[in-house]
Amino acid sequence: CLNEPGLLRGCWQLVPPEHIPIAAQQVPAPYLERLLRFLGGELERSTHVHAVMLWVQQLLLAHGQQLRDRPVAFEAPLRALHKGTRLRYEELGHMCNRNLFSLDFLIDQHGQPAAEAESGEQGGDESGDGTA
Repeated sequence: CLNEPGLLRGCWQLVPPEHIPIAAQQVPAPYLERLLRFLGGELERSTHVHAVMLWVQQLLLAHGQQLRDRPVAFEAPLRALHKGTRLRYEELGHMCNRNLFSLDFLIDQHGQPAAEAESGEQGGDESGDGTA
């Protein structure tokens, strides 16, 4: 019952951000490895990236000594967290680059009508001067 992904997902998402440090400190040692592994998977799938990262941060702060004392036991969940973090980092990097390209394009397009209007006015004045 405690290993059901739906139940775990519902529980961690219902904790308000200001209560995450308290909840993270209260996670029993036997469940820490499973919760970190679950959050690693959530990091890859969930749209709640900030909430997952808050949980991970608080769990690492609260249980860092256990992680150092038993590195082999936490190797798999930490690798899952690393993989999820790396994938999100790359995804956000690509998104930022696309946004910068789009913003540059929009800025260029915004400045283009003014430049066309100026060149049109200059061209119109020259033809008027030549006929008079």
